[in-house]
Amino acid sequence: MTRKTQTKTLPRKYQPGFLRRMDRRTAFAKRLRRVFNEIVADLGGEDALSTIQLTLIERFAWLKAHLQQLEDEMAKQSPDEMDPKTVAQWVQSNNCMTGLAKTLGLKRVKATGQSLHAYLASKKGA
Repeated sequence: MTRKTQTKTLPRKYQPGFLRRMDRRTAFAKRLRRVFNEIVADLGGEDALSTIQLTLIERFAWLKAHLQQLEDEMAKQSPDEMDPKTVAQWVQSNNCMTGLAKTLGLKRVKATGQSLHAYLASKKGA
């Protein structure tokens, strides 16, 4: 029986489905999953989103983590030492993330389903 290898680090390049392949026990994977889930909730919940939207949200989560890594790397260097390729990659990634945010929407969308609290309250009265 072969075991699937779960990754503990961000893939160097975005790969669809990378969140599913991450070791969910790590703090890093939990943080990525939280970003993904928060955006899904902001946009009305998973049932309200298309596969394309969910893919864009996953890519957004990857970009957010990627940008954080680039920023951490740049923060360790003086302006004279900064690699122009790293700075260019940061600008390009930031622009891409901004474009995804605009495509997905910047405003919260009310979930169409009933909350668990409301559902349980309705069953008490029945």
